[in-house]
Amino acid sequence: MEVEPKFEVIKTYNDYAAINIRMQSYDYAPLEVFQEYVERISTKMGFKVIESYPVAAQVTRATTLDNVTAQVDEDITFSYYDRVVRVEGVKTIHLPILALLLQAHAPIGTKITIKEHEKADEDFRYIPDWPLIAKERELALLDNPVYRKQIGWDRTGDELPNAPKGPPKK
Repeated sequence: MEVEPKFEVIKTYNDYAAINIRMQSYDYAPLEVFQEYVERISTKMGFKVIESYPVAAQVTRATTLDNVTAQVDEDITFSYYDRVVRVEGVKTIHLPILALLLQAHAPIGTKITIKEHEKADEDFRYIPDWPLIAKERELALLDNPVYRKQIGWDRTGDELPNAPKGPPKK
């Protein structure tokens, strides 16, 4: 009686470094509940939730005009809310399952984006400080020799009106 050798096939799947699950909606309350659901289901699937955070809402203003008088009939403000859950340790084989689960349980009107984490995602998170950015640009201009000469900061001793001529006397 011949016995065939066992061939053990060990399958290995690659992990994603970090995955951003971004959820966007016009309705705040269901989006918050769905964010908690995404965290819970990710933890149950064995993924590590690194962080979960809101992004500043994008506000859009819409006005409707009266057909006859062309005056403003209604002025409506929409807020588009944004939540991000960053997950680590997601295997390539498990990502489609996670995507299908999230798609099946997403509230109506919620847009879901799943992608690998990038530096631009981190920059998108913060609200820019425009006065600080303007001051940084102004300081960078002061390092420019052409600009320094234009504002009169790069004068030599000969150009100064009361500067002594030549080397100092002993």
